[in-house]
Amino acid sequence: MSGFRPFGRAWIGPLGAVALALAAWGCAAMAGPKAAVTPASTSDYGYRAAVLDRVAPAWRAPSSMPPGTPASARRGSLGGGGDNLPTIHVKGVPRSGLEAQLELAVGMNGQLQGAQLVRSSGDPTFDAAALQSAWDGGPFPMVPDDLQTPGESLYRFQVRFVSD
Repeated sequence: MSGFRPFGRAWIGPLGAVALALAAWGCAAMAGPKAAVTPASTSDYGYRAAVLDRVAPAWRAPSSMPPGTPASARRGSLGGGGDNLPTIHVKGVPRSGLEAQLELAVGMNGQLQGAQLVRSSGDPTFDAAALQSAWDGGPFPMVPDDLQTPGESLYRFQVRFVSD
């Protein structure tokens, strides 16, 4: 079998090897050049962490709680789970298991331009406390260049507040 070489469990000849090489080169060429910047997901997680690190300490007990009720919040995961949402875990609420989801719109200069309730916890005071902590947590760091989209003036992402 002169000129034939093993390829996996099959034997290919010289023309087959050239075809495989061209196919591999074509796939690599179609993929385009590799980006020289940090992957957006790494920068995205870092920026989310910076925002959540300012929002969590701004958490205050909902108005339905007696005055002086101790309240605290801590940053949880930054996403990567099934729904990929960064999470803030809060204490000092009427009951555990409440979950509110917000969308934050941050200007490129770090100013919070909007916060809206995407999914209610079912407890209006918990939802209002989540919204208030987002507003009270700003201003945030400037949005990194690699997260800015041409023609867009806002960087948007969602965050979940969960009562423990």
